[in-house]
Amino acid sequence: MRLTASVTLISAAPEARSFKGHTCNISTYGLSLIISGITPDDAAKLSQNSNLLILVSLPTKIIKMVATTTYCRIFDEKKPEQGFFIGAQITEMSEDERNFYDAYLEQCTGK
Repeated sequence: MRLTASVTLISAAPEARSFKGHTCNISTYGLSLIISGITPDDAAKLSQNSNLLILVSLPTKIIKMVATTTYCRIFDEKKPEQGFFIGAQITEMSEDERNFYDAYLEQCTGK
C-alpha cells in the first residue's frame, strides 16, 4: 500500500532531520517504508531499535505515530540512490488516530 510518509529520528533532536518516502506495507502493528535521501550515516542512526516519529498521509488525514525500527537496509544494492527499506513496529499512537488508522485498514482489507 503506497502512502506518502515522513520519518524523523526522535533521539536526534534538536538537529533532527525529516526524511521523505512512502509506505510499502502497513498493518495494525507495523509498517515498511522506502525512504530516499538517506546517507549511510543517516542509515546508521536509523538502525535497529531507533525511535521514529512517522507521519503517514492517509487519503483523508495525516496520522502521527511513534515506532521502533526493526530493520534498515539499502532497498536495491545495485541502485542505492533509490533509498533505504525500513521496517518499524508501531509503539505509540493517540486513541483517535489509532481508531482512524484501524478503520482505514479495515476499509482496505474489506473486513
